[in-house]
Amino acid sequence: MKKGDKIYVGTKMSISNGENDVKGGLATISSIIDNPNLPNGHYNKTSVTVEELPGHSYNVNNLIENQEKWAKLYGDDIAKPDPDINTPWIQSGDIVNGEVYNGKDIW
Repeated sequence: MKKGDKIYVGTKMSISNGENDVKGGLATISSIIDNPNLPNGHYNKTSVTVEELPGHSYNVNNLIENQEKWAKLYGDDIAKPDPDINTPWIQSGDIVNGEVYNGKDIW
């Protein structure tokens, strides 16, 4: 695996951080990051960033383990941001356990 290689990344969705949602697909490796604080062989030692998704990084071992599955799932689709509006989980006025919640937003 090297800079410029194509690799599949998975879809990521978040309830409370929707601006960082990602539609999985093919992506181009832009950098390889070696964590100097972890010993060689540690599962999280190496991660990559990809051109299509600035601000995201991916565990290399997880990527390798899922390439075959994601190739079938995404085919020629290109990975891309898929943001939505960030909203709190619970807001004042929401019905929680059958009662109206009145209080600060809960993220």
